[in-house]
Amino acid sequence: MATNKENDTRKLVLTLLSEFDKGHDFYECQKGLLDKYDYFEREKKAFIKRLSKGCVERQLELDYIIGQFLKKNAKRPKALIMNILRMGVYQLLFMDSVPDSACVNECVKLARNHGFNDLSGFVNGVLRNIARNKDKIQYPDRDKAFLDYVSVKYSLPMWLCEKWLSDYGKEVLLKMGESFLKENPVTVRFKRSLTDREIAQTIESIKEDVGIAKHAYDPYVYTLVNPGNISRLKGFGEGLFTVQDVSGILSVNALKLDKSKKVLDVCAAPGSKALYASELCEKVTACDISEARLMMLSENIERMKASNIEIKQMDATCFNEDFAEKYDCVIADVPCSGLGVIGKKCDIKYNVTPDLIKELSELQRKIASVAFKYVKKGGLFLYSTCTVNKEENENNARWIAENLPLSPVKLNEEDYKAVYGDLHDNKPVMDNTLTLIPGVTSSDGFFFALFRRS
Repeated sequence: MATNKENDTRKLVLTLLSEFDKGHDFYECQKGLLDKYDYFEREKKAFIKRLSKGCVERQLELDYIIGQFLKKNAKRPKALIMNILRMGVYQLLFMDSVPDSACVNECVKLARNHGFNDLSGFVNGVLRNIARNKDKIQYPDRDKAFLDYVSVKYSLPMWLCEKWLSDYGKEVLLKMGESFLKENPVTVRFKRSLTDREIAQTIESIKEDVGIAKHAYDPYVYTLVNPGNISRLKGFGEGLFTVQDVSGILSVNALKLDKSKKVLDVCAAPGSKALYASELCEKVTACDISEARLMMLSENIERMKASNIEIKQMDATCFNEDFAEKYDCVIADVPCSGLGVIGKKCDIKYNVTPDLIKELSELQRKIASVAFKYVKKGGLFLYSTCTVNKEENENNARWIAENLPLSPVKLNEEDYKAVYGDLHDNKPVMDNTLTLIPGVTSSDGFFFALFRRS
């Protein structure tokens, strides 16, 4: 039997936020905690998940609001007290199900229970003041201080706001910021070998537990709303569907695979693209440098019954003579900053820096310089990232075309229209690339470029 102490959900949330402050991966910590307390009822787990994520994804906004209600020239509160205040403000402003009085009282208890009895009055005073003055909270003026407004409103680091304003303009920056704070549905792909009847039966069996809707970009792709533990849904364990964003599916579709083709994925794990490619082609060789990630890939292969995938541990920056000119298509979904998936991994925006982007851009070019050598003459090379910045995307695509014996392959206009419709302003700069932007497209942020080996 769990004790009351173990069931203190707010204490568990505070533990997660403290771990994040120490530099630990927020989502790994959150998953570990939710797995540990898997016996909690669904509502309790949902509360932990929402409050902890909300405090991280809106951290800059919460800190800005808290700052308005501190005394002038007051020192920044201790880290644990700051996290308690963030938890309180998030509940007061974004969780209507929590009464203001209960929220404040629980935060005061948290401070006392962690040895800060002398600061409990401070916590009480700040949160009660905010609760009384919700309608008086001020944000930077959108017209006079646009970047300050975006940074606070969407909790985006200032350098990132400046960069995206330069790369994409005001309208797209606002759409991206809005999309990152929305609840992102989970996207799943059904196996191509399933009949319409089999898919319909699977959907029927899970729709009582989760909201499900067909995606506009692909007939085998569906979005799930509030799925909880996906591995428990009927059909997942049997390998009828797998989690995959539609952006990766579009990139593989650009290869026009058939059963005569052999594919190499040089940065494959955890394997969504390799698994999809295996349903369309003769054989896939899936490589990755990480043994742990290859174990995840192996588990996915077994679950999806993808018997035509071969796994190899390999450093994508080191040339493998055995693979030279052996493959019809090579996929290089390179390590990247991951800024396109902030909506699903909100901590990324605090961990990426301009220097890191520069380092990653150089690594990506190094991988491309090696991986293209595995393509047969006349074969296809697919470069992709799950980020949205030009250094890692368009600039690298240009570099590849100018420095490697690879020729750009124009994407079909139909493929482009399927994603962007009539949004002509967002057409790619180069016609062999496609940039998917959160808030503009119904997908994660993603980029891919298609080339043919001369």
